[in-house]
Amino acid sequence: MGEAVVTRSVNGRVSGFAICRPFGRGYVVGPAAAADVQTAERLIAAHLHRHQGSFVRVDTTAESGLAPWLAAQGLAHVGGGVAMTRPSSAREPQPSASKDVRTFALAAQALG
Repeated sequence: MGEAVVTRSVNGRVSGFAICRPFGRGYVVGPAAAADVQTAERLIAAHLHRHQGSFVRVDTTAESGLAPWLAAQGLAHVGGGVAMTRPSSAREPQPSASKDVRTFALAAQALG
C-alpha cells in the first residue's frame, strides 16, 4: 500500500511519478521516474513534505544526480545504491528504456 504523485504533460499524459510506501521504521520513496532531475526533485519533495519528521529512505544511484539535493533536504548518505538488472539473453531481450523518462529513485535497492 503506497501513495503516488504524478506529473502530467500538456496533453494530460503521465510524464513522471514517485511512489512512497511504508518501509521498516518509516517510509521509502521509489520508484521515481521523470524526464529531468528538477521534476524528479519536485515529485520526491511532495513525499518528503508529507512525511516531514519521519524516517524516509530514498535509494538512488550515483548517476541519478540527486545526492546533493537529497543531502540539502536533510537525508544522510548511508551507502551506495546499485540498480540490479537481469542479464538479457537472445530469448529474453531487456525491455527498452523510454526516451522520455529515466529512473531517479529505485523501487528498492535489490529490485531496481
